[in-house]
Amino acid sequence: MLKQFCLETAARIGILIYGLLFRRKAQTYRFDIWLRSWVRRRLQLDGKLPPVAPGTCRDVMFCFADHFEPGTKNATPDVSQERFNAWRDLYPPLARSFKDADGRHPQHSFFFPPHYYSHEFLMELAEMDWQEVGEVELHLHHENDDSTSLRALLDTTLELFESYGVFRVQGGTVGRQFGFIHGNWALDNSRPEYCGVNDELTILQECGCYADFTFPSLHESQPQMVNCLYRALDDPHVAKSYDIGSLMTAQTADRRGLNPNTGLPILMGPIGLRRKSGFPWFSVEDADVTGEGPGTPERVRNWVNEGIHVAGRPEWLFVKVHTHGAPERHRDALLGDGAKAMYETLCKEFNDGGNFRLHFVSAREMFNIARAAEEGLSGNAGDYRDYEIKPYLTRSLLVNGQYHASGFLPALDDARAPRADITLDAPQAGSSIRFKVGLLRQIKGPLSRLVSLPDRLRLEGLGGELEIAVRSGTELTHCDGERLVPASEGMMDPVSGLVDRYRVRTAVGRPLDLFIKPGGSP
Repeated sequence: MLKQFCLETAARIGILIYGLLFRRKAQTYRFDIWLRSWVRRRLQLDGKLPPVAPGTCRDVMFCFADHFEPGTKNATPDVSQERFNAWRDLYPPLARSFKDADGRHPQHSFFFPPHYYSHEFLMELAEMDWQEVGEVELHLHHENDDSTSLRALLDTTLELFESYGVFRVQGGTVGRQFGFIHGNWALDNSRPEYCGVNDELTILQECGCYADFTFPSLHESQPQMVNCLYRALDDPHVAKSYDIGSLMTAQTADRRGLNPNTGLPILMGPIGLRRKSGFPWFSVEDADVTGEGPGTPERVRNWVNEGIHVAGRPEWLFVKVHTHGAPERHRDALLGDGAKAMYETLCKEFNDGGNFRLHFVSAREMFNIARAAEEGLSGNAGDYRDYEIKPYLTRSLLVNGQYHASGFLPALDDARAPRADITLDAPQAGSSIRFKVGLLRQIKGPLSRLVSLPDRLRLEGLGGELEIAVRSGTELTHCDGERLVPASEGMMDPVSGLVDRYRVRTAVGRPLDLFIKPGGSP
């Protein structure tokens, strides 16, 4: 009897302790907001992926959203620079060692806040996009704002970032678009001490925001909707308008193009509970990749198995994870062996070409593919990376200073030049503009403005010699018909390949017009 009493007492004490611990976690992680929705959804799916037709290959979109803050925790300038240098030096080679079904490398989305602005940081983040391993988006901390002050802050910030080619979308007329993460998880005044603006969703959309990537959040700001992609309509009179919304839903073929597409898209990552080997035998999954919580194979499988998708397109699965990538304690999980294990799991288990097809996507590309799903499109999801919002200028254009482009269309192949109208903000003797594809590859020297058409160039400079690198065999001709003689032919450029180099002189206030055409063409 005594033994049985002791066992029963121990069991009661254990249950009490476990209950108290669960209650504490519930309060800390705001189970009251999201746990019921998560349980209901898991029961509906029976713990499995959403069903698809037999033989269907599921597409997995993997997006890494980084709240990238080199100066966090009051870091000194030297520490901030060292943190940034680690990403500059270690991330591109890591990314290039992995490929998805389309041959693309991991795409890291750097949500960069203006309060850590540095000319060098933005220049080198723009080069990440040029290297095709990452894109820059907006991470904004603000507090005690109203609608007017928030608009002013956004305008100032966006104009600054745009002078590096960031948020500027390629096109005949260059447009503005950006993805958004709210600092301190306080979107739409959901944490009033870190925001203050009830109509933030409306302001963001009017300023060019295409989607929000803030969630999940283990705070009161977490929406009731979990593990889904949805649209939130703003109510300018109340906070947290995004708490509920309408699911992003695939249109049927007979209604394609009729989707009203109202509200700000909320593209969230997975949230839920996952098994843990030790007491209390469960942990909270919030898609945060850290030094303490790396992207282990088990976590990767859990992310995929949450089955986040556009309603009506269950074969396209979206996995968005996040991190605060700059601090040293996360380095192994993001740039070392922990990161390699995560990417290896993705490539080995979710890219077999039969059951799964993997796509490494930026935040912009994730949105584009979700939009393609909304419009009822299907097939290989990787075909829709640029479906609605075209790449930023930084993907095809690299300038070594601040600039503004009123128009930019990259050359489609090496038989043409780009269409571009680019003005340098502070031209100097060492100015440089590089193009990834086309007859025109680079212009160096005291250039102030370039206007490029498929068959001609207009150069305006400070006066002095310009060096023009073109695809080998390309001819440059003065407007009077005189053919220029290359200063060097068949020189190997590490980025552009085989190029010819011409030297021309410009005079202040006198534009220089040149014709450009492939060698040997009439």
